[in-house]
Parts: sequence; C-alpha cells; structure tokens
Amino acid sequence: MPTAQRRPDRTRGTGVGRRRGVRDESSVVAATVDRRGARGSRQASADVSATPAVRPNDETPTNKHELAYRLIRERIEAAVYQPGQRLVIDALARDLNMSQVPIREAIRRLQAEGWITYRHNSGPEVANIGVEQWQATMEVLAVLEGYATALAAPHLSADDMVTLGQHAAAMQHAMEQFDLLRFSDSNRAFHSVIYARCPNPVLVDRISETQAQLDAMRGTLFPSVPQRGADSIAEHLRLISLLEEHATFQEVEAYAREHKLHFLLAAVRQFEQWALARQSRMSAA
Repeated sequence: MPTAQRRPDRTRGTGVGRRRGVRDESSVVAATVDRRGARGSRQASADVSATPAVRPNDETPTNKHELAYRLIRERIEAAVYQPGQRLVIDALARDLNMSQVPIREAIRRLQAEGWITYRHNSGPEVANIGVEQWQATMEVLAVLEGYATALAAPHLSADDMVTLGQHAAAMQHAMEQFDLLRFSDSNRAFHSVIYARCPNPVLVDRISETQAQLDAMRGTLFPSVPQRGADSIAEHLRLISLLEEHATFQEVEAYAREHKLHFLLAAVRQFEQWALARQSRMSAA
C-alpha cells in the first residue's frame, strides 16, 4: 500500500487481486455522431438474426445472464451491432440460443452502462455515440488513470522502470517511422505496466471498462493526432522521471491526469479544424 505521505486518505480500502488488461489513450478523434455514416448503412437497420448463432460451450459462463451480457457487449464493441441498430429480444434469443429472460436482464444491464438506449416506440437499440459523449468519457478516463498511476507508483520495481523506458523508446522509433499503429500499441503497453502494479483491482477494472467504451466508438472516429507524437513521448519520459524520483502522490496523479487531458485537447482541436474544413468544402460545392 502507498505510504501516508504519498497519497490522500480514502474512505474505501483497496486490495490486490486479478487485474484485467487495460488500454491507454485512444489514438482517435471524434468525427461524426453516427457510425452509420462512416461504415455505411449496410448493418444499421439490419435484423440481429442475420449474425451466426452462438452456442454455449465449456469455456463460456454457466450463468445465462452473464453469457448474454458478454456476447451482446462483445458484438457492440466489434461493431457487429451498429449504433442505432434496433435489438429485437426474440431475434437475440434465437441468435444466442437461450430464452428471452437472460436477454432482457443483459439488455437492462447494458442500458445502465450506456451501451444501449431505449426508444419508446421501437425498444432497445445500440447507443449512438457523439462528440460530447466521447469527450466526457475521455475526461472520466483521465481521472481514473491519474489516480491509478499514483496508487501504483510505490509498487513499481527497477525492472518495471526499465520496461517503461523500453516502451517509450519504441514509441520514439514508431514516430520516426510514422507507424501510428505501433506507436499506439507501445503507448498502451507503457501504461499497462503501471496499472499491473495498481493495488486496487476495482479501479483497474473501471479503467478497462471505460477504455472498452472508447474502443467501441472507433467507428465514429478519425484515426490519429500525429502532431501529438513528440509531446506525448516527452510526457512519458517525464512521468518515468517522476516515478523514479518518488514524487508525491499528488504530483504523480496530477501529471498522469494532465497527460491524458493534453491528448483530449489536441484531439478536440483537430476535430474542430476538420469540421470547419468539411463545412467549407460543402459550402463551395
């Protein structure tokens, strides 16, 4: 656990437990409210029964509600079920080879988490994600990641510091090669090393879930903010220095949080520039 001088008092305790993998800052910028415009309308109004049937096997949860929840959420994340697509309970039950009861329970859970919305006249449908919601979700992720980084700081070993430096070097090389995918992968690997040392598994799970929501928005987003590359690397190196210097909890938390918010600010600015350029082209047409 972090020492008293390294973190503020908390009303809830933390415990060490299983941690799910998490991803760091998304390399995407919100570009349109509806994914159907980017992907076409080939699936937006399609009946969910068009997807292959999924049958439980030995590796799936025995709880039908949990199984239904996982399968529907995975299909939303993979864009099998498109934003705005209506989810018919009877068709989902046939598709997932189970009764309507666990389907309804899973739908209610996904609705509470923001994955699904309910329309009075048509029933449940996959939520449309807009710029404002993407920005709000990024702000939440910044707070979660900043706190998790500060909690993890006292538990990082010398070997962890070496690994962080290697990931930062990989980001530098990827930027020089203009390999945005490798840059993003190295960035996520960097932060995953830190979260693996966070003693609060609930917090790590929340980061993972929030990042999954951002990943599900990728269909509405343009692919990169390349001008952030050099600044991002410099911020990663500064974060390593803070961790090596055993900076205070408040210093680490604030810096890690601002690191995420710097990306958000650059992303919003680029989106605004794209939106203005697109409007100008449409006016000239």
